[in-house]
Amino acid sequence: MGILKSNCQTFEEKFLIQWVDCFKEIVSILIILHVLKYPTSLIQYDYSKKFGIDVPSFSHFREHELDLFRKLIKKDEYNFISELCLNQQEVIEFNNFLESMPTMTEDQVDVESHIILTGNSRLF
Repeated sequence: MGILKSNCQTFEEKFLIQWVDCFKEIVSILIILHVLKYPTSLIQYDYSKKFGIDVPSFSHFREHELDLFRKLIKKDEYNFISELCLNQQEVIEFNNFLESMPTMTEDQVDVESHIILTGNSRLF
């Protein structure tokens, strides 16, 4: 119900803004919980260098998702969470694993793309 007319539903900008603010707060809390559960999600890495176009599904955030996360929470909160997560042994080991993998060449990525797009493992 609106404030202006108690017996009629009305659109009031104030309440829409309040709803959006509350929604942003809930989303930021959920993202923080995700990051605390999966600290490797904060690793900033170009996964395509190691996996080509077939990047496995794991809890990492892509660059644009990390940017949105940074915008949703306060800078000092992000710095605290980031420091907390990135210093965990699990994250350090995962980083070492990524670095130990060979980097894919452009030809390997092209072959992978062809196989995925056509379903045919024969070369061009």
